[in-house]
Amino acid sequence: NTSSSQPNVLVGNLRKFEFQFPLSVLEQQKIANILSTWDKAISTTERLINNSTQQKEALMQQLLTGKKRLLDDSGKRFEGEWKQVIFGEVAKLSSKKYNPLKANQCLPCIELEHLDQGSGRIIGSANASELASMKNHFEAGRVLFGKLRPYLRKYARPDFEGVCSTEIWVFKTTSKLLDEYLFHFVQTDKFVSEANKSSGSKMPRADWGVVSELVIKIPNLKEQQKIATVLTNADKEIELLDQQLADLQQEKKGLMQVLLTGKKRVVVDGAF
Repeated sequence: NTSSSQPNVLVGNLRKFEFQFPLSVLEQQKIANILSTWDKAISTTERLINNSTQQKEALMQQLLTGKKRLLDDSGKRFEGEWKQVIFGEVAKLSSKKYNPLKANQCLPCIELEHLDQGSGRIIGSANASELASMKNHFEAGRVLFGKLRPYLRKYARPDFEGVCSTEIWVFKTTSKLLDEYLFHFVQTDKFVSEANKSSGSKMPRADWGVVSELVIKIPNLKEQQKIATVLTNADKEIELLDQQLADLQQEKKGLMQVLLTGKKRVVVDGAF
């Protein structure tokens, strides 16, 4: 390291670095082969995630535009024209607020940093009672969408009651639109493109006056539910693969700690 603001590694320091390693080339090769096996599994899982994500995005664009129709409960393909509506007529912004200085209920608070980009996952929360600023309140199952820098695609559908930053829209649907369906619709290029017609340059924010006027077509509630179920199942498959990837990465890290330090030895015939 150096005293500059950009830390870097000095070659001289590397030359002085001491570490332990097995003298046997065969043992070195065996350790490398074991770790390479995990590397291959990690790479394979990463490809599966990438393929599944692309397939889900393609399916979403087809199902949410009516280009692909699913089967109803009787096994027949859904028919009939979708109804053209204005987005602001089927989805409203919730006006319910939460004042932490006056509230007597402790609720989890979601900030923009707690929304994982492009996945719909909530990756953290804060304690609303410990905050001072006014927040938006949401009920379980409501759709959230980050209006600040909307191109980041930060959205979620919490299964719990809570509060969130005022930089996050809380949608309240009408009887014509299911929350489950809306959750997937806000992920589409059509919606994000409209949200990106924003105000502000350095810190652009989606303009509800623009987004609310978006003209869309929606199917009946039964078809909405079918579409939402298919896309939700696709999300669950991707989430499972993500967990498998995290597990593999953690396992490899653990193996490196014991194999590359000599805490655990291998023998050339493959047995530990």
